[in-house]
Amino acid sequence: MKKVSTWLLVCWLAAACSQKPEPINYGHDGCHYCKMTIMDNRYGAEIVTEKFKVLKFDAVECMLNYQKAAEANHDNSLLLVTDFQNPGKLIDATAAYYLRSASLPSPMGMYLTSFASHQAVMQTMDQHSGDKYSWQDLTKEFPNFPTLNDGGQ
Repeated sequence: MKKVSTWLLVCWLAAACSQKPEPINYGHDGCHYCKMTIMDNRYGAEIVTEKFKVLKFDAVECMLNYQKAAEANHDNSLLLVTDFQNPGKLIDATAAYYLRSASLPSPMGMYLTSFASHQAVMQTMDQHSGDKYSWQDLTKEFPNFPTLNDGGQ
């Protein structure tokens, strides 16, 4: 019986100590970087650290600003963003596609929108124009984006 209890305790601890995202409670949770209340469920981002701490952000630009300001190494962290086409759904930030379009203002004003698929970002670009980024492109160019002009780019 003692072996079974020990085994169950080990399994429970292993399950409790995993990198699991938490849903963003829109209208209630505050941004870890800018401290604003996270309101728009089409945007939002989250870092789950290697120590299982969950940091929530108002938009992908807040998460990127936090990483830059903290000079944080999040190589072993889970980086998540909200899929624009599925409000409230968190997806892997490193596999997501990003659109920067003047006709899609994000909460923090950098016009960054996240998508789960290449097809989704291309369809949205057909409607709104703009510039497409991968996570690698985004992290290299952020925050030195060119100014958006009235042409929607």
